[in-house]
Amino acid sequence: MTPILYKADETEFTNNGLGKITGIIQKSAIVQNTLNGAYTFDFELAKSSRFYNVVKEEMIVKVKPDSVRDYDLFMITDIDKDSTSGYVKVSCSHISVILNNYMAQSQIPIDGFTASYILDYIKNATNTPGQFSLTTDIDEQFAGTNVIFEPNTNINEMVLGSTNSIAKVTGTYVLKDKFNMNLTKADDFKTIVLRKGKNISNISVKRSLNGLVTAIIPYYKPKEGENKEPIYGSKIKSPLYSKYQHEYLKAVDFSSAVKGGKDFSAEANNYFNDNPGIDKPAYDVEINTFEYRSLRKQKFELADFAKIYDPDFDINVQLRIYEMQFDPINESATVIKAGTQATSVFHNLEKKIDNVSGDVSDVKDDVNETNKDVSDLKASDKDKQQLMDELKKNVNDTRDDMLSYINGSGRDVIRFLPDRENPTDIVASESGGNYGMRWNSKGIYYDGKGTVAIDNRGNVYADKFVGQSITGVQIRGGEISGVTIYGDTDISLGSGSTRTSVTSYGISTPNMTVYQIDGVKAMNIESGYLMINGAKITGDSSGRLYMGGLRILNESDLK
Repeated sequence: MTPILYKADETEFTNNGLGKITGIIQKSAIVQNTLNGAYTFDFELAKSSRFYNVVKEEMIVKVKPDSVRDYDLFMITDIDKDSTSGYVKVSCSHISVILNNYMAQSQIPIDGFTASYILDYIKNATNTPGQFSLTTDIDEQFAGTNVIFEPNTNINEMVLGSTNSIAKVTGTYVLKDKFNMNLTKADDFKTIVLRKGKNISNISVKRSLNGLVTAIIPYYKPKEGENKEPIYGSKIKSPLYSKYQHEYLKAVDFSSAVKGGKDFSAEANNYFNDNPGIDKPAYDVEINTFEYRSLRKQKFELADFAKIYDPDFDINVQLRIYEMQFDPINESATVIKAGTQATSVFHNLEKKIDNVSGDVSDVKDDVNETNKDVSDLKASDKDKQQLMDELKKNVNDTRDDMLSYINGSGRDVIRFLPDRENPTDIVASESGGNYGMRWNSKGIYYDGKGTVAIDNRGNVYADKFVGQSITGVQIRGGEISGVTIYGDTDISLGSGSTRTSVTSYGISTPNMTVYQIDGVKAMNIESGYLMINGAKITGDSSGRLYMGGLRILNESDLK
């Protein structure tokens, strides 16, 4: 699906708005969707695109986000024009980014209420625009969360922010679709099968300590009127604290629990029970896909489950898809991430969002093994970076050699327009000037002093023709001057009874208008007459002349 552009105030998306966006650089259009995290669409435009100077911040783009849904809506947030490449990079965030501007006017507690009630309350309390909706399939009532949303907290922070959001405290997922945000457990989502060699081109397994917590320092802020310095409790270690060589410490604020009447020490001691898996490494599987037709048969979207088979790594697991990259133009998923990755970055709120999805693998490795994995990863990254630097240098050297070769013969410069990767025109001009010989699918032409063109229909135009001979040419609608015509040539003008023919043996024409005839030796008129100012002159076989039917007397008649 080609993305479609709409004005910032558009509310109806069944039409084509400002038009389908043409001139998108190949493979630059990517929708990236992360579970409880960033949901973005980025693309690059060539300078030749008619949308190059049309796209503006706050405009809306309609695009296909995955293989299941027809379309979703994104708002343009950043436009970056690169004068070197001539491209413009357009960055978009999901339309729900608008909800960052709508905030609570007073405190909103959630304990004692159902999810649907709280979502409705949040919408009403923030004056959320009518086209947006907050829905859920969760029936349980919140209890024991001690969460109270403070004034000036925006909707996105309350629903899926990193600290005490609804998604965080319930371990649920927020799925965005157009103007809807749906809170769900996603327990009944479907499962797809990915196999190495069938629809997986590459698979990588990563064990990460990102987000790992093995000990906490609990604290709370006293009520108003009391000492305003935070009150800290004793350090609390996780059951797996001794498994690691280093301590992964985090300060945790229990002010909400204390305000709600909870016991500070009891809540702090239950931290690791309330956050299972936070003291374990996260396992992450990244899959590069190919053979889109294979994937097309099993359509999938974010939060679905993936059964992953790879005999090379002895992998046979089922994990939830927590991130995917989708090419909306070719309608294919290019990267899928599934696993227990603990954290990701929410681009629009500029803060980390905890991703609590998936099962956490048992920790059986000791400290030395963990350190070895980290060291191996760093060494591997260093080797890859070195190879990448060498590759870049080779590419740059090759590019310089090619340009040097092209520019080495004379002063002409060959340019590929609008860009070298996807050229539609090739232009050769002197020193890169504005005039030169241009070639494209419509033909070849030179635009400068003396224009010449050959189009794809067989037509040729030139200011001048210079050559020894032209054979089999029909000249129409032109002017011929200063020309000498040699040989047995027949020049015909007109057709039928009005045709005039000029040949080597005479001129044949039904009518001739002559201003002056000099040096005429003989004129033979057969079966015809002369008209001189209305006087008709004819003759007969005996040599007599007649004017207007009356015989003209000659000298012999008077003798």
